[in-house]
Amino acid sequence: MPALSSDRIRTLFSAFREHDPHQAWRIQYSNAVARMQGYDKRALRTPEAQEDLWSARDLATIGPGDAVNVRAAFTDPEVIEAVAAIREQALPKNPQDRAAAVDSAYRAIMVLVHPRLSKKRPWTRLARLFAALLPRDVHCCFTSASRASVNLLLLDERDDSVGSAVLARARLREALGPEADLDDDVWRSVFCWWLHENVATLRRGEDPPVDATAAPVPADDAPLPEPLRIAPAHRLRKGIWGIKGGMRMIRLIVETAQGGASVDDIIETLRDIHGDENLALGSARRCVNRVRLLGIIENRGGLFHPSEVGDRLLKDPRPDAVVEHLLTTTFGLGHYIRQLAEGPLPREEALSNMQAIHPTWTTMRMPTSLEKWARTLGLARRHDGKVELTEYGEEWESRLPAVLEVPPRREVDDDDDDDENDNVSAGHPGTGKAPGPRFRTDRAAQSPQPAPPTPPSLVALDRAIAAAAPDFVVRPDLLRALHLAWHSIPTKRFVIFSGLSGTGKTALLNLYAEAYCTLMGLDVRAHRAVTAVAPDWRDPSSLLGYFNALHADPTYQREPALRLLLAAARDPGRPYFLILDEMNLARVEHYFAPFLSAMETADRLVLHAHEETINGVPPTITWPHNLFIGGTVNMDETTHAISDKVLDRAFTIEFWEVDLNAYFDRRAKERPSAIRHSKAEALLLALGEQLKPVRRHFGYRSAREVLAFLDAGVKAGLDTSALAEALDQAVFSKILPRIRGEESEPLLRALTESARLCAKAGLPRSEAKLRRMHGTLQSTGLTHF
Repeated sequence: MPALSSDRIRTLFSAFREHDPHQAWRIQYSNAVARMQGYDKRALRTPEAQEDLWSARDLATIGPGDAVNVRAAFTDPEVIEAVAAIREQALPKNPQDRAAAVDSAYRAIMVLVHPRLSKKRPWTRLARLFAALLPRDVHCCFTSASRASVNLLLLDERDDSVGSAVLARARLREALGPEADLDDDVWRSVFCWWLHENVATLRRGEDPPVDATAAPVPADDAPLPEPLRIAPAHRLRKGIWGIKGGMRMIRLIVETAQGGASVDDIIETLRDIHGDENLALGSARRCVNRVRLLGIIENRGGLFHPSEVGDRLLKDPRPDAVVEHLLTTTFGLGHYIRQLAEGPLPREEALSNMQAIHPTWTTMRMPTSLEKWARTLGLARRHDGKVELTEYGEEWESRLPAVLEVPPRREVDDDDDDDENDNVSAGHPGTGKAPGPRFRTDRAAQSPQPAPPTPPSLVALDRAIAAAAPDFVVRPDLLRALHLAWHSIPTKRFVIFSGLSGTGKTALLNLYAEAYCTLMGLDVRAHRAVTAVAPDWRDPSSLLGYFNALHADPTYQREPALRLLLAAARDPGRPYFLILDEMNLARVEHYFAPFLSAMETADRLVLHAHEETINGVPPTITWPHNLFIGGTVNMDETTHAISDKVLDRAFTIEFWEVDLNAYFDRRAKERPSAIRHSKAEALLLALGEQLKPVRRHFGYRSAREVLAFLDAGVKAGLDTSALAEALDQAVFSKILPRIRGEESEPLLRALTESARLCAKAGLPRSEAKLRRMHGTLQSTGLTHF
């Protein structure tokens, strides 16, 4: 039925005021709002007032919602100012703009609070706070379900955002006239709750009972239903294709099928509503067929009728029936919202993660479809370039089992769109097809290792790297050594780059992985993880994650390296690259011990000490032969020596040679319009040669940054004299700090010759510093910058 008419609203509101079914709560609510509205600007910003606003149980109870800990928000300056702005900033007069502003403010505060100050999103506590500060704009339906009920009755919309409450109150104002005072505000807010309580009766066109003796103070955050029972992976549909028009189209199809309808009847109705030019015959037929395949309508006696799922959908303003049906019978939607439970993700990352989960999704078609469904159903939304769970999505994610299975590898391409046929897609329950073996994420690596994929040729890799980074200097012998090392022993694809900082060690590993994946038609973002080692790593948890028993919802904390390992175990036919930057900032044998052991035995990698799988993370996996590990180390006083245990399992390749001439030539060739600094380039070449014998020369990074410093000077309009001073400063800042060591003839000679070069180039500051370092070395036997 359409939204309540203005006459109907007036009749219902009159009966509601006459019987006052929530009298005790209404009076308590009114007193609470009056108290909170009484805070002046200064008082509003005190911790006491903030706690009152966030903990307003006398305004309304919200059940488990009050258990979400937001105590840190009471004293946080950013949150306090954002809360104060709700009442103090002028809102647009137009209801649509006003609703958008309120919803934007709600989301902005949520970002400030979660996860920085609260491990859980305080959905209902924050909605109640808005009701206290904006009693004329926001009502007391604090959950997405209750807001959807009210919006369905007043607006014929199923929007469940906090901002939509502004539109619901505007509709009441249209029917009942402007509010007279704060007491009137509260009457209308409580009336919205009463509408939600009686939504089913009102949608049948009946009058709900108004019983003042049986109306306790409402609790708008009831405990969630039981966990979902998801079908085994081999019985799940392989994916779901989008339906033009989303939920509105689905509801139209189900409504048309009430009482029985042929396909032609449904299509004719759809085209009448949309117009022939807006809904082509083929598109309409495809929509009906996909709704049928999803089990929302069913064929009985030659006509289509709503299925049990369809009947439930017609009775509920929210798409609960469809969400539950898809989560329990179709692969992918649960995985998609599970990955968002830890926080918003860039859209591309979320899609890549989904593609990596299914063994035969070779394109983004199905992940993109799942993303659209998540948004169509109101489970997720896009915001600021990222995808995040909605309050409604969090409700459903919390009902998913701890472990989500993945389907077995089949000899079919699951990107094929076969849902246009008359038969249900392969693998769907009821097809009669023999199911494949049960397949769980924690058993993915137990199957035999397939033959490794044919790697791209060394020539192709060299060309791909040159195309991707034309100004990157890579010595052919180093690229060849890396390629051979990673392909000589499948169980020990472990390479360590050591040597001079700034020579492109990490860059080469990254470029190689990117070229390798590109040549194999893979998305490198899903097949590469780059992790910077920190000095405080003392165990494997920073790579393999850990069980967080102190979390409000105990869970296994997954790290990027663990995600890559699990993906490699599930997908043994394709390469995965783990790159560890600055490996020896911590003791490698401490945090890398499980990897070293698994490489040696080529058997199992221990992920954690628990006996059971936890949140999809099994205790062990078979060592993935498709895992390429590359690490970089720098040898100085801030790092640890690499033990024999580590060196025995790795190919170690040294980076000490720097070809600055080649770098300068490539830089000029790639960027013909770039400024040439011939004097600076000549000086850098000469200094590099003088410092090389004592291994204090510098790499491409330092040279690039010196030239970039001079580029900035040219763009700033510096004259020749000022540019000479800039070069002096650049050499002083980027080259000289590397020089240090104990007294020796080579170091004394390097300091003397470097000072001479700086003097010849007109760099007085650098020359003076080098001569002081020379004197210190002679007098104390030791020098440093």
